[in-house]
Amino acid sequence: MQVIIPLAGKGTRLRPHTHLVPKPLLK
Repeated sequence: MQVIIPLAGKGTRLRPHTHLVPKPLLK
């Protein structure tokens, strides 16, 4: 979850996109 925080800050416009990206990255 700590990886989603920095990504959401720099990718505020890609909010829905970054939410789907960290899922496979964590797995």
